[in-house]
Amino acid sequence: MVVAIISLLLSISLPAIGRVRQCAQNLKNISNQRTVLGAANLFTADYDGDYPKSVATIGKDSFWNWNDPRMMKSSDYISGRKHNSISEYLSDYVESSEPFTSPLSPSKHRYMEDAWEQGDSWDNPDTPSDLDLLIGQYCFYWDYEGLVSRAGRRFIGPSRQAGGGGQSDILVSDYLGFGNWRTPDSLASSRSFDDASVCPEDTTCGAYWFKNGAASMDDLDISISAGFTDGHVESFPANEMVPMWVIMIRPDTVYPLGVGPGVFYLPRKAVE
Repeated sequence: MVVAIISLLLSISLPAIGRVRQCAQNLKNISNQRTVLGAANLFTADYDGDYPKSVATIGKDSFWNWNDPRMMKSSDYISGRKHNSISEYLSDYVESSEPFTSPLSPSKHRYMEDAWEQGDSWDNPDTPSDLDLLIGQYCFYWDYEGLVSRAGRRFIGPSRQAGGGGQSDILVSDYLGFGNWRTPDSLASSRSFDDASVCPEDTTCGAYWFKNGAASMDDLDISISAGFTDGHVESFPANEMVPMWVIMIRPDTVYPLGVGPGVFYLPRKAVE
């Protein structure tokens, strides 16, 4: 009898505990993105309205191309950019890497805090010196112009707080993508979704969730949080997201699926 009662209580309480935990993680995720927004906007107040430079590039000097917008640290300097680490731009406004790590992802990368604290000087102990990069779990869109739509429409991330010039107003979002080189032919996200498995971290990239095979955005049960220049964070169902391809060779040659960063899904309102 006692065993039966305990089993009944567990059957009732465990799902409830799971829902409470999920709710807490969602709230933390929103809080993290608001912290990132606050830091980026404080930066503009100190630098004549300019947002930080994007570090989501590969190559060096004048010979560079766009890359994964989740990049926290690039391995090379390019012309016109003072730093190659997000933390060098924003560490005066955020004490640690915690707000830049999604609580909905499987785990925090083992080198995330070291990379944050050391900034441009961080040396990835697991890679050659020319590959000292780190890819996180959120997408960072300030000063980022590395996406193009299927129809050839270019994405222009906000470079100034005042906007204008065709700039989008999205600064940060959860990751939702397809065809990343680590999980080709797979849908991937920083948030868990039905039947998703864990793609564990590697030497340069944080862990995320993935599922083999393409999925219709109309059928995908997931909501993506995104933060905007005015400081608000909004949630978008999958059917309000649109695919964008990462530019491999400027201005508009994109990475093939399964070879580079893959496709990134952004809120329709941020790209149209």
